[in-house]
Amino acid sequence: MVATTSQSAPLFVVVGATGSQGGSVITHLIASDKQYRIRGITRDPTKPSSAALASRGVEVVKGDLGSPDEIKAAFKGADYVYGVTNFWETMNAEKEINDGKLLVDSAKEAGVKLFVWSGLEPVSKISKGKFTKVKHFDTKAEISEYAKTSGVPVAVVQPGFYLSNFTSKMIPRKQEDGTYVLALPIASSAKIPMLDTDADYGAYVVEAVESPSFGAGSEVLAASEYISLAEVTKIWSEVSGKTIIHREVPDATFEKMVPRGGDELAEMLRFFQEFGFFGGKDIAPSQRGLKAPMHTFETFARKTDWGKIFA
Repeated sequence: MVATTSQSAPLFVVVGATGSQGGSVITHLIASDKQYRIRGITRDPTKPSSAALASRGVEVVKGDLGSPDEIKAAFKGADYVYGVTNFWETMNAEKEINDGKLLVDSAKEAGVKLFVWSGLEPVSKISKGKFTKVKHFDTKAEISEYAKTSGVPVAVVQPGFYLSNFTSKMIPRKQEDGTYVLALPIASSAKIPMLDTDADYGAYVVEAVESPSFGAGSEVLAASEYISLAEVTKIWSEVSGKTIIHREVPDATFEKMVPRGGDELAEMLRFFQEFGFFGGKDIAPSQRGLKAPMHTFETFARKTDWGKIFA
């Protein structure tokens, strides 16, 4: 399937088009019953992933958040804009906030019908100052509030916990006895909302745009299920054929295991345990406008080649 080029179709501009979230948005826009012209924004239109998008009918345009003129030009004529920022690239909260505000301001200037923003919860506010290190949540929450007061029509689509973390940052470590331990500073009973980002995130964005229940002023929680780490490791063991257990460890132990951003991630996990990933919000309303079932941890686990990951 390819995107339409018909000028009668609305133009949907997707920031971060070659990333996990942006790529998923494009896939689901192309698969939608409604037609969209799609303009994908990327810093390097010459790379292979950009060429792959072009082959699917996407207009690939250069746009760097460090260049306001490029972003404003890329948004010109847009009916819809999907915006996302990447805290972890620089780990600079001020830069992320400025980048997000640039997206909001550019979308407003373009006169879009809807700006869809990839936000997160205000951890410091919800925890009343108990957890203040979770900058990548707080910065996106600040951008959400800026967008809501800017005058641009906005829908916030919050991504849940990336299931891909279990194939990258959070691969269990093999022990001498042959078992695998997932060592994290969070209780095994804590439930986390899971999202197969590449496969499913875009479905929630399309829902925010197309479902009468959402649109401007709405919030969508992009997660298929709440599941505990005890349940995760049980399913993981059954599917992979390995014995995988979760072990709660002190923050300091985890921070030594994860030198870059370990203190922030440890506090994030503690926040999940005490207040919930989405601050205790129910994900059920965000499932009602979806056109197909989303991937659970089990379906994700069954389609993943664990032999290659554990090798």
